Amino acid sequence: MGHVAPILNVLALPFLFRSVDHLYKVVDGPIGDEILGALESSGLIGLTFYDSGARSIYTATRPVNAIDDLRGLRLRIQQSS
Repeated sequence: MGHVAPILNVLALPFLFRSVDHLYKVVDGPIGDEILGALESSGLIGLTFYDSGARSIYTATRPVNAIDDLRGLRLRIQQSS
């Protein structure tokens, strides 16, 4: 949806929220209202946010528990501006 309302891309930034509670506090407040409102110029009405859970990284070689555990790994990611 970021191509419809570029402000939505901010939600794809890594480490944006300190916790799930922080996420809900942001999207249930004025910032969330502003993000949903950005869809109106495209003729869409944003009703709510969908939380698909925490992002996880799975490897066949070792666990990833911290950002430093990613050192040396090659990641495939979905294209996003």
